[in-house]
Amino acid sequence: MIDRNKIKNGGAYLVDLTNEISPEIVGQHYCYAFKSKIDKNLYLCFIMTSKPKRSKEKYTFSVPENPNGIIMLKHTKLISSNRFLNTLKDNNKNNIVLSPNSIKRIFKEYNDYLLDIQNSAIKSAQQREKQISYDNMLLEVKEKIIKTNINESINLIDNVNYANGTLTIPKIDVSKIGIFEYDYIITDIYGQTKKKTIILEVINSTETKEEKQLQEV
Repeated sequence: MIDRNKIKNGGAYLVDLTNEISPEIVGQHYCYAFKSKIDKNLYLCFIMTSKPKRSKEKYTFSVPENPNGIIMLKHTKLISSNRFLNTLKDNNKNNIVLSPNSIKRIFKEYNDYLLDIQNSAIKSAQQREKQISYDNMLLEVKEKIIKTNINESINLIDNVNYANGTLTIPKIDVSKIGIFEYDYIITDIYGQTKKKTIILEVINSTETKEEKQLQEV
């Protein structure tokens, strides 16, 4: 039976994980243990396996003190000292305890692993925020087809409703007759855009704007 008062930082120990649920690692496994600063009965444990195929997975490695013990960073966890069953010994029957260099490497690899998780989480949150921003942008055109007389000034801002973005009003040309397409564009803080197309029909007519509106009615 292991003396839990003599668990050493960087020591290799057998722990019982039989109550875990898949895909968590289950059963009895060796680990490298490091005492928690918060609770003396909790240890940060770097779980290892002896299966060579695991060495091909990402976030796995071994240390010189135990080349066959492949550390699996994804299974690192805090474990109660009550789960510790036994010590792991080397070929000379000595308890395996990691060197300062191996401890530095373990925590460097673990920090890199956590940094990857952090970056992935931040990227996911940013994508979510970008999608929310895009969905919240409002751009509505009141009239999709606008008729105007040649060289007649028109106010395009009154033809659009928008919110949660910066609106770009199209620069139109009413100096020549024809049918033209223009885009209203709204842009959010991420540079995402939505656009609405309007058709501008420029005609040559002596009728006043009010007369045309009466005819349309």
